[in-house]
Amino acid sequence: MLVKSGFSVTVERPQRRKMPFILVGGVTQALLCDIAGDPGLFRDFPRIRKRTVVWGPDAEARVLDHSAAIVSEQALLDRLWTGWCGAGERPAEWTILAAAPAPGSENHFGSRKAHVAEVDLKSERAACWIESFDCGWMFLIAREDSTGSLISVGARPRAFLESSRCIADLISGVREAEGEQPAYPRIVTPMWGSGWILCGTAAMALDPLCGDGSGHSIREGILASAVLRAIARGSEPRDVLEHYEFRLRAAFQRHLELCEKYYAAGRSGPWWDSELALLRGGLQWSRTHAAARSEWRYRLEGFDLLPA
Repeated sequence: MLVKSGFSVTVERPQRRKMPFILVGGVTQALLCDIAGDPGLFRDFPRIRKRTVVWGPDAEARVLDHSAAIVSEQALLDRLWTGWCGAGERPAEWTILAAAPAPGSENHFGSRKAHVAEVDLKSERAACWIESFDCGWMFLIAREDSTGSLISVGARPRAFLESSRCIADLISGVREAEGEQPAYPRIVTPMWGSGWILCGTAAMALDPLCGDGSGHSIREGILASAVLRAIARGSEPRDVLEHYEFRLRAAFQRHLELCEKYYAAGRSGPWWDSELALLRGGLQWSRTHAAARSEWRYRLEGFDLLPA
């Protein structure tokens, strides 16, 4: 977006690494296709057509319609990078930091960790399942071949599979989970400073249960690029940067509210009570640090930030 606006941009591309498969919904797909100028960006990616939910103590399985693409993060990045046409050489006036670690202080609202394991499946294809347990939850993505990705939050996959009412019956083999990652919401303050602005996971990270993390990061990127274009047009930097942080904090608060709803519905013991209390602490923090909408002095129109 910045290059199309005439900015000279240098990108530090991360090293190739093993990345998980993710689900990308229709709205996020449309945004990425628009930004990339490629309506076929998600061509050939397999699709999820149904979602099975077993959530809460003694809950029955519910089968719901679903529509999303199963995407390898690395494969999607490779497609996006084909449209990259160069890099600037001049010293940068601004740096957009899109990955941790970042300047600022991280505020986190939870303690749960996630493990991801590759699994072999018996027969199901192109679907997903989510199941809650006494001390966490699991999410299974079944690809179109005989494999899938299993996300386990609160304990390692094998521990949950021993008491699973749904997901265990779908799996014929589990590979060892690779490491662990935080699965709780967290946000960094401040999100900007002299010559730098945070975006993506450098600014905030979401609970994988309740957040379209890819969609949030894309919208943050759209807003960050709009902020820099507004500054280049003569807007007061502090004003537009404060607006940027207010908007991201508002999105983070909505995410916490959604998390609270799902964790309250799934609660079945001390683990849930503890995580729910931490989420509610996050909501209190968010409301304390929120700006009233009357203070928002700009609006996003398309990809441009304009005075309200």
